[in-house]
Amino acid sequence: MKKDIVTMKLRFVFAVCALVGAGLFSAASSSAQEGAFVERTATATATVKSIDKATREVALVTKDGREVTIVAGPDARNFDQIEAGDTLTIAYYGGIVASLAADGAEPIGEQADLTTARAAAGEKPGGAIASEFADTVTFDSFDAASSSVRFTPSDGVQRTVTVQDDKMRAFVQSLKAGDKVDVVMVEVLGIVVDGPQ
Repeated sequence: MKKDIVTMKLRFVFAVCALVGAGLFSAASSSAQEGAFVERTATATATVKSIDKATREVALVTKDGREVTIVAGPDARNFDQIEAGDTLTIAYYGGIVASLAADGAEPIGEQADLTTARAAAGEKPGGAIASEFADTVTFDSFDAASSSVRFTPSDGVQRTVTVQDDKMRAFVQSLKAGDKVDVVMVEVLGIVVDGPQ
């Protein structure tokens, strides 16, 4: 039952944060002639072994038995609600869509946003942070041997990144120098502390 509550809390946090980026994803994909969408998720849990209220240090034990100590910053609301035996769940979501901009379409222009959410006063600590970035970039080149792509965003500073996903790699290989590509990235990190499971 407890595990279900934690899962529901994380899903709610992600749903709220994902809605913020939904407009950016739909804007990029609606004008797309072709493109690729990649997303990644990860979840980890640990059990609270002990808490030092004075130093705000929390000793955790991971599922594989490793011990890790973290320090909760002053912005961590409801710190005093944490107890030994509580379960801490961390979840990550990352998504990126890259699509060939439609001929004559207005560039997205660089957009960046940061959204946060946290537990209400009196609840166990929890929250999420979501970052979004969108821009229309110019494709410069792709090196198949190193899987690295060079592109120039709207700020004019050329960048190089390594492409690891097969779908994104196939999309990049289809581009030619000078192509305009709409890129939207969303990352969400959520943390929930709940009682023992």
